[in-house]
Amino acid sequence: MEEFKYHTIDKRWSNRRFVKKHLIKNISNIILIILSFSVLVSFTECSGDSGDNKLDFSIIQSYREIPGVTASEISAIEALQKNRGSIVYGITPSTEAFAYENGDVKGYASLFCEWLTRLFGIKFELQIHEWIELTEKLNSGEVDFSIHFLSSDENLDKFYISDPIAERQFIITHLEGSPDISRISRERKPRYAFTVSSPTESTIASVIGRGTYDAVWAEHYDDIYGILERGEADAVITTKAAESNFIKHDDLIQEDFFPLTFSPVSMISANPQME
Repeated sequence: MEEFKYHTIDKRWSNRRFVKKHLIKNISNIILIILSFSVLVSFTECSGDSGDNKLDFSIIQSYREIPGVTASEISAIEALQKNRGSIVYGITPSTEAFAYENGDVKGYASLFCEWLTRLFGIKFELQIHEWIELTEKLNSGEVDFSIHFLSSDENLDKFYISDPIAERQFIITHLEGSPDISRISRERKPRYAFTVSSPTESTIASVIGRGTYDAVWAEHYDDIYGILERGEADAVITTKAAESNFIKHDDLIQEDFFPLTFSPVSMISANPQME
């Protein structure tokens, strides 16, 4: 029987000196506490525990009430309240953030920003951007922070980065009835589509090697279907969270990418105020 294998991309987190130097502090530390607490709440609810020890997340009405918050973090939040009218959270289109036809943004990220606004007393504005625009706006400071995975090819020195807070799994999407990648690989290198500025290609290259495929670049998610339909690429590789970008096409098949590959997700910012 073939040995089951999977890959978690975590080399950069072994360099603790790098993480310490670039670790996002203050407001993002509190957000990390919130996210951790949310996981505990979900676990408690799923376990069916209805006893007195059940966590009640609704009792936290202010960042001052969050377990583990420090005096320095509270001071940092107060300074932001005085100096900033809003904080912009940028995200790529996904199952966590998507736009309705009327322009309204829905999904978990939208609800999360609404709750953070009430919690911190600072408006958290959610903006959805394609990878190329999100990268530009993070670099310029137009977007204060994002939560996504990184690649070793990126210039990380200019970013403040938190420890990982979650993982993303990668999937492969292809047209229904198209040849299997394994069959294609016996005749030529498969052609995989990636979105420009996304760390996906570098992540996949670190697992299977760049010499095993040809990369085809799409500027936006909406360009990918045409690329597949014209035969310019055999499949597109994205994270599972990005699968919602293809939901309007009923002739696309989505499958786990093999070997199973996961990448850590962190908070990232180029804004010194978020340090």
